[in-house]
Amino acid sequence: MHHTGPSFAIAGGLAIFVGMDSMLQSMADESYVNLAHYETGSAQIAAAGYWEEREQRPLNLTVDEPERLLESLDAAGIAAAPRVVFGGELVVRYDPYPEDGSVRMDFIGVDPGREAHVFRLAEHIVDGEWLKPGGEQVLLSSWLAERLGAQVGYPVTVLTRTRDAFHQILDLEVAGIYETPNPQLDRSTAYLPRAIADEYLEMDGAATSVVLSLPGGIPSGAAIEEVRSATDLDGLRLLDFQTRYGRSPRTSRLPEWRGSPAKWAHGLPGCGRSRCETSSGTGGARCSRFPLLRLRRCRCCSSRDSCVECRRT
Repeated sequence: MHHTGPSFAIAGGLAIFVGMDSMLQSMADESYVNLAHYETGSAQIAAAGYWEEREQRPLNLTVDEPERLLESLDAAGIAAAPRVVFGGELVVRYDPYPEDGSVRMDFIGVDPGREAHVFRLAEHIVDGEWLKPGGEQVLLSSWLAERLGAQVGYPVTVLTRTRDAFHQILDLEVAGIYETPNPQLDRSTAYLPRAIADEYLEMDGAATSVVLSLPGGIPSGAAIEEVRSATDLDGLRLLDFQTRYGRSPRTSRLPEWRGSPAKWAHGLPGCGRSRCETSSGTGGARCSRFPLLRLRRCRCCSSRDSCVECRRT
């Protein structure tokens, strides 16, 4: 007597497992390519030590002569764009805005011409226009603009520090609104011309990194070696995608709003890092990953912070 039932069940289960694994791997690969196209580039050249300190947005670890690298990369047919990445506080005032408020976020000074050859942001302007070289302008995401009540032509103020740590104020005008397939980018980053960042932050032409676009988004070892042979790094560090992220996207931070929290309640993500239940609002313990989210009790250990089990997820 043949018992075919269990065999078919096992075979069916294996087929479903293989299919799900393939689908999940495909989704993961797509997310990595998305990250390269909108946020990180295929590789980047930075000063030694910059990558380890990147979360602090340091301006004292820089590529001091990016033009020298750009000339070599251009000659090799490799698309590259210098960037100045810094942290700051975006401030808006009542009239024309519905209310006063501020939000800490990341700002990226870009070369408008070169940036469009490395990243796809310029293809996702939904209102207004792409940045102009030297214009005192800023690009905001549609997610942020909706919550601020911002429109093209509205003024914003950026509070930050210069390369030498002096306080600095930038008065900019919203040139355009963007919306990308990368929600973490949309919720945490604003863009301005690199020439303006260079002037106000007293960068003297330096960049925090030179970002590269290589075939396929996530480059092969051969492509990275081509970059090495085309450039004289002279103490700088070439960081490929795998070195930077181990094929895992970085943990992005949600900006912390200082003003009425009601506008930020819609569409906030869950903690994601843990099984902690979260809710938007003020007061109480805060999620260490998303400061806007107030922690309730963790489902698996009743802690108000992530437990050991939570950190594995």
